[in-house]
Amino acid sequence: RFLHYTDRTRDVIYLENPSGLGRFLSPPPGWKRYTRVDIANLTRQPILSGCEYGWQSLQHFPPFYRNVRAVEMIRRLLLPALVIALVSLWVWPPQTSIAESLDIGSKAPAIDVEHWIQDGGGKFKPIKEFEPGKVYIVEFWATWCGPCIASMPHLAELQNKYRDQDVRIISITDETVDEVNALLGQKNPEVGKTFAEITSAYSLTADPDRSVHTAYTEAADISGIPAAFLVGKDGKIEWIGHPIELEEPLKAVLDDKWDRKIAIRQRLREKAIEKMSTLARQGRFDDAMKIVTEQREASLKDGDSQTANFWESVTNSLKLSAGKIDEDVITYYLGKIEDMKSNPNDLVRFSADIYGVFSEGHKVTPLAEASIKALEGNESKIDKENQPYFFHVLALLEEVRGDLEAAVKRQQQSVDVATGEQKKRLQEALKLFEEELEKSKKKAEATKKAEATKKSGSNQENGSNQENGSNQENGLNREIGFFEIDNE
Repeated sequence: RFLHYTDRTRDVIYLENPSGLGRFLSPPPGWKRYTRVDIANLTRQPILSGCEYGWQSLQHFPPFYRNVRAVEMIRRLLLPALVIALVSLWVWPPQTSIAESLDIGSKAPAIDVEHWIQDGGGKFKPIKEFEPGKVYIVEFWATWCGPCIASMPHLAELQNKYRDQDVRIISITDETVDEVNALLGQKNPEVGKTFAEITSAYSLTADPDRSVHTAYTEAADISGIPAAFLVGKDGKIEWIGHPIELEEPLKAVLDDKWDRKIAIRQRLREKAIEKMSTLARQGRFDDAMKIVTEQREASLKDGDSQTANFWESVTNSLKLSAGKIDEDVITYYLGKIEDMKSNPNDLVRFSADIYGVFSEGHKVTPLAEASIKALEGNESKIDKENQPYFFHVLALLEEVRGDLEAAVKRQQQSVDVATGEQKKRLQEALKLFEEELEKSKKKAEATKKAEATKKSGSNQENGSNQENGSNQENGLNREIGFFEIDNE
């Protein structure tokens, strides 16, 4: 499997999967350049859309770009930010066994870990059962998982912050001790410490036989890592999710303010989102839409208007992505464009997505026109470094509404405010627009000539017909005159 990301500036990324090979070609300014090893770590397992989303969440994607292509993926436009937050930060290891069901409210399984590598500086001893009255975080990670590595400083911070409140973090990988130690000896340049120093605050463990993974992630039908399970004071699962989102539920559990019933409802919704996302990735938009409709109706029945509105936004996103663009979709997004007037950065991102839909062969002219109108004159509200892309997106929108001359002018503005390598790439884009405009003019000229030729031929034929008709008419008149004369 692979991801292919490109736009008119011809910046291309290939990630090959599962071979672990990958490379960047012409990365845009401000992008962090990754080594082949880094990419191999991200793509070592089949990850479907997770890599795209994982990168976006870690800000490895640029602030706005358009026209994402991938095998088995969801376009960034497909789901609102809440969905991205729920499904974006994981990578997917293979599932190797079948486990009993586990979810919020279930009794947390025992921790039968083989190797305890970090012990919080001697503060934590190996355990199997959870001690009543204490709170535990059981987190699953891997050395090759980029989002897992990114979560380590946050976990260390949580452990240090809540250590005195009987909170303990136990982080578990299914790799060997040697693989873990190889990572611990490396330095994290962003933090300036080795991974051994970063993770020294909490319990880092290895479980090569995957017995704990089977009891937790597979039992809870969790297909992505990192994944954290919050075990409450009574030994039951209180929350399941990404460790980055852990602190809010942790504080509520510690303060005895956690509502497990609400958490269960939220968890059910997350599962519905994941199922819907899977169907959408497979192109089964009708089946995905059934789930969305069911969830929205259930929310309305429960009187939960906020959640119902969320599902309505997903409905319109699905329709737009599937090319099922009806009047309701246009009306909905025209309203969104109006709402985004005060935030041109968001509107630029959305406008790039509009072009992505257009490039799939769908008609979105009203949205392009509304976006142009909302963006015009707002370049001063855009950061200087992003202004070239602001004008570039306007050029794309002009193409959507069929005005290539305006697109060339917009692209020229983009080139004028750009510098360095970015200017070169945008000049290439300008050439493409100019070539398309020239082709369009030649086509229009050829069409005009063809129509003129056809009209000329038609006129000649009509002239001949008219002459014949006139002769026939004159002949008829003469005949009439003859008979009239004869009768007379």
